[in-house]
Amino acid sequence: EADGAPGSDLRGLSVWYFVNRWQKDLECGLEAKVYDVEPRIRAVGAGAVCPRDGRTGAAFVDVAEDPHAGRATVMLSYTWGYTVGQIISALETLCEGKDPATVRVWICCLCVNQHRVQERVAAGQVVPFAEFAGVFSERVKAIG
Repeated sequence: EADGAPGSDLRGLSVWYFVNRWQKDLECGLEAKVYDVEPRIRAVGAGAVCPRDGRTGAAFVDVAEDPHAGRATVMLSYTWGYTVGQIISALETLCEGKDPATVRVWICCLCVNQHRVQERVAAGQVVPFAEFAGVFSERVKAIG
């Protein structure tokens, strides 16, 4: 799991992917907000088997065609109201002077399996804040 292979909790997408492919894969404009593209985020992995639980519906990070994906090196804090363009621009700025293929990003809307999130919502299951905070904290510490 530490290597960032598909199914790893620490898998991230490269900034190269965000700059060169993400917008095309989401089939959206730069002004689209994360909450607008969430259905497309799920659609990309809808027919794939999740490497974490073996069920249909995989996280975006596990199916995105990113040749540089691997263990995340940074975690992006954002809101679902940010636009695709804002996220790409921030990541480009982060990578000034760096190789964007080697900077890999963990971002919850792409790295958490949104199919499982929607299943829990549909079943009326609320994730207790303490559980969410614990998982999130573990990711932050592991990524660095």
